[in-house]
Amino acid sequence: HNGVTVQGHADSHAEFEAMLDVSHGANTLVSQGEVLAFSSQGPKGGTPPGSPADHYVAEYSGWFYAQSSGSYTFYVYSDDASEVIINGQVVAGKYGGPGSASGNIQLEGDTWYPIKHRFHEYEGAAWTHLQVYSSMHQGFYYLGDPNQAYQVSNVVDPNIKPLTVNVDLDFGSSLNL
Repeated sequence: HNGVTVQGHADSHAEFEAMLDVSHGANTLVSQGEVLAFSSQGPKGGTPPGSPADHYVAEYSGWFYAQSSGSYTFYVYSDDASEVIINGQVVAGKYGGPGSASGNIQLEGDTWYPIKHRFHEYEGAAWTHLQVYSSMHQGFYYLGDPNQAYQVSNVVDPNIKPLTVNVDLDFGSSLNL
């Protein structure tokens, strides 16, 4: 515990972790379930079902399929904060208010990797987008796009492409980290 108090935006990975900690008395799980990745309820818009208007965090989790070995660039664009975690590594994080960030990771081909995309809505507009790029396909694409090779799944099965909204929290105005 470092004494930081969260009263506004998620300003770091540690603050996302605190907001997602359901053992903290200020945090309340308000919804969970599956959403299609390639939909406005998933990381192509980021308004999961059951979300309050403001002051919540959503965590999408599932599996990402790396079709070929090489460098993958993940791009997050959101209002407010967001981050993407592949195989336990924060690849890109945009903290604070609205904006974007990107980051690269080397992945082995023909391999499924655990993925998490976190999104924090403080106040006002609420959306998040997660896209991926590799040398296989020029341009950034949404995960789960049926016309592209960037498959995602809630289980390790290329025929099932929804992600799971594991956590969608209404968090308290003061979390001590």
